[in-house]
Parts: sequence; C-alpha cells; structure tokens
Amino acid sequence: CARLLVMFQSLPLPGGCTEADTLTFVMNQWTQWQPDIQGAYEIKLSTTGLAMLLATGAPCLGEVLVQGEPIVTESVGIVTRSRAKQQGPQQYTQLPLPTKIFTLLADALYESLEQQRGVKYTGANEESDGEWEDEDEDEYGDEVGLKEKGMGSMDFFERMLGAAPGFNDFSTEDLDAANDSINQTDVVEFLGRYLNAFAAQDKTSFDRCMQGLNPKHLEAVNKVLV
Repeated sequence: CARLLVMFQSLPLPGGCTEADTLTFVMNQWTQWQPDIQGAYEIKLSTTGLAMLLATGAPCLGEVLVQGEPIVTESVGIVTRSRAKQQGPQQYTQLPLPTKIFTLLADALYESLEQQRGVKYTGANEESDGEWEDEDEDEYGDEVGLKEKGMGSMDFFERMLGAAPGFNDFSTEDLDAANDSINQTDVVEFLGRYLNAFAAQDKTSFDRCMQGLNPKHLEAVNKVLV
C-alpha cells in the first residue's frame, strides 16, 4: 500500500481537474465508484485494497477530503432529473478520507451479510432514490463530467492502474488471476478481523468512524465485533 500511495502521488493530474493533487483526485474517484464496481473478484480486490490502505495509518490520508452524502434541499412535488438539472449539480458534504473508507467497508460488510442470509441487496443509497423520477435519466448524472474528460468510472481506473508495472498483463480470465488468493477471500471474515484489529489498535478513531454509520451499517459492524 505504501507503493500504491507513492504511485498516486507521482501521477500527473488529468486535464481539467480541480483537485489539489493526484491522491485527492484518485481517492475521490475510487470512493465515489466503489459501490458501482461489478464482479465478485473486482469487489473483493477493491474492498481489501481500501482496508489495507486505511490500515497504513498514513498521515496523508487524513488530509484528503472526499465526496460525502448528498445535501438534501426542500422541494415541492416529484423531483425529476430534468428539474434537478435545472437546479444545478447535486451538492455533497465533504468527509475525511478515513471516515469515507470506513463507511464503504461497513457497506461491503452489510452487503456480504445480507447475501449470506439470501436477502437481495438493494444498495446503501437505495432509500434516497425513491423520490426521483427517471425522466431523461441519461441526461443527468455525475458520470457525465468524467465522460467529457474521457474518464468513465472503470475506464479511469484501467488507465490509471495501467501506469503500474505489469498491470496491463493482468486479466481476470488468466489462470494466475483465477488462482489469486483474493478469489478465496471471505469478505465477512476478512472485514471482521480487520475491524476488530482496528478497534483494538485505535479505539478513539474507530469510535469516531462508528458515529458516522447509519443504523444498518452500525448493526453489521457490531455483528462481527468480539
């Protein structure tokens, strides 16, 4: 993970970006698109990567602010996407990166526990989507700005990680990838060990992160604590 941080800090910022540095840009994109990553292997890879990154305790992580929750404003009637577009871009709170990573790990744990129970997972933010009318859905969305810069979610990560030695030779269809130990990772067991270690090593930071969880995520984390 130390090498990953060095790589992030050494990459030049893509054109048109307003972030202070590449690490801030990368972590904003990674945390923003984490819930949209598809595929068991890819989810395990990204989730364990975020956990290992947070476990470094690198001071630079605490200096990074990333996108938090949508700022809800009072509105009358159904908010269609076209109306939202007229009102301007959705505004979000800003969260310290460690807090955001902890929330995403709690979300991954909740999802995995629900899958173990055989309950279809609907996503951590699904509750807030009910007020939206899917009018002109393709016209509105945070991904539009990225596409204008030539950076869709997965396209961005593929090009970013392409700078890492050997990454372009990697394929999830390769035998080596199929035998990657990440494939055998039990997300609940992994996150259970990680969260218990975190709580034991830095109780103050752990409790601070716990305060930012919603009830479902809080319950999921409490289930694996010993």
